Amino acid sequence: MAAPSIHERLARVRQWRRGGQRAPHKPLLLLLALGRAQRGASRLSPWEELRGPLEKLLLDFGPPRRSHNPQEPFKRLRNDGLWELTGVGDLSDTDRNALSSRQLLDRNVAGGLPLADYDHLRRNNDDIVQVAETILHAHFPPSYHDAICQTVGLDLKLTVEMPVAEEVHDRPVAPSNRRVRDPAFRVQVLRAYRRQCAVCGSSLRLGDALLDLQAAHIKWHAAGGPDEVRNGLALCGFHHMSFDRGALGLEADRSRYMIQVSEDVNGSGELLEGLLKFEGRRLSEPINRAQRPHPDFVDWHRQEVFHASA
Repeated sequence: MAAPSIHERLARVRQWRRGGQRAPHKPLLLLLALGRAQRGASRLSPWEELRGPLEKLLLDFGPPRRSHNPQEPFKRLRNDGLWELTGVGDLSDTDRNALSSRQLLDRNVAGGLPLADYDHLRRNNDDIVQVAETILHAHFPPSYHDAICQTVGLDLKLTVEMPVAEEVHDRPVAPSNRRVRDPAFRVQVLRAYRRQCAVCGSSLRLGDALLDLQAAHIKWHAAGGPDEVRNGLALCGFHHMSFDRGALGLEADRSRYMIQVSEDVNGSGELLEGLLKFEGRRLSEPINRAQRPHPDFVDWHRQEVFHASA
């Protein structure tokens, strides 16, 4: 029986789960490793080298938490057959998983993709792209993809030939388990919000064509959020990105929703002003009360995305 392909093992990665809480730790570590493979960086990296980049990824693209414990995916991804560790050969699985970040440093533990996977990916850039896209679509909204790829050094449009050390066998096809989006979602959401951004009211058109109005999921599609109007907001591109990244949030006030701006937002210029001036303003909502944002989806966004004050 053939060994499971990297795609098959990827589909079986075990993630920490509690309710609807996000746990993108392993996916982000894998994306970091894929970026290294595409660039031809060393396969194994000491924890001292990976700790900073992984922690930044979790801070920038993970849920708002006081701590992210980046050492956990570094230790535990090995259990999924997608990671290799050196410097822990004398430890049981239980003892290895209990290592602290300090102990990983003291033992000079290094980690990376298994040798066979790394060699295969170095010879087959199409598989790097395929695996990366599978991870991105499974765990993050499209508004995150470019920023994550830039951070980990992944180029999903790269088509140059990769070095070939030996004969390349037929590549397995990634499992088609991506949730299909309902094309009616955008039409229904934009109609419910009268084709205007629910935050700023913009409605930019070229003739009759909308230029910058999008249907945003309140609870991400990648997190199981449904394609229904009560889980949608009509937002311009800027406020869609701000909402997805947690710079904007919603707060219930009696029977309506008020716009909140994260206290972590900083900078200068017109874009900053384009956020701050909407703090405390009422969200524009559909006339039909049955189409207004559902509290469960709004609560999920506040817990898992919005950067509220500590």
